[in-house]
Amino acid sequence: MKTEKFIRFLFLLMSAVLLWQYPLYAADNLLEKGIEEYKAENYEEAIDILLAVRYEQPASSIAAFYLGLTYKQMREYKLAERNLR
Repeated sequence: MKTEKFIRFLFLLMSAVLLWQYPLYAADNLLEKGIEEYKAENYEEAIDILLAVRYEQPASSIAAFYLGLTYKQMREYKLAERNLR
């Protein structure tokens, strides 16, 4: 009985850890995709993706940097400055 409860607890704990890490992994993949779109000069797509990354990870300086560079390329200088500060 105790072993069964322990196994259930362990399973729930591992599930929680895996589910907690998934959004971080997804945001990292989105960041990579946003950078790829920027480098391919697909600026509108890059902005959509990088804004999603900033929503998921507001403290991401890399996402802010590339978002600022993308806005600069689109001549949206005020938005670029806001993200590059």
